[in-house]
Amino acid sequence: MNAKDTYAYISRGFTRQKLQDYKGAIADANYVIQLNPKEAEAYILRSQIRRHLGDNQGAIADEQTGNTLFEAMDKEDPS
Repeated sequence: MNAKDTYAYISRGFTRQKLQDYKGAIADANYVIQLNPKEAEAYILRSQIRRHLGDNQGAIADEQTGNTLFEAMDKEDPS
């Protein structure tokens, strides 16, 4: 796996989430955010995991960040 391929880490994070490997899933989301802080999907992934783990405040913050980044992407490329 390419260490800088954010899509691979996001995909693996969602797979880990389905397998209930929440520690691994959140680690993948955090790594993607470290590589690219504008990667909206990583915030959405981390939001889902945090919500599952009972961190509602963190989940809401990540969801808002992810949605803001998605909106910014839509403004840049509305197609």
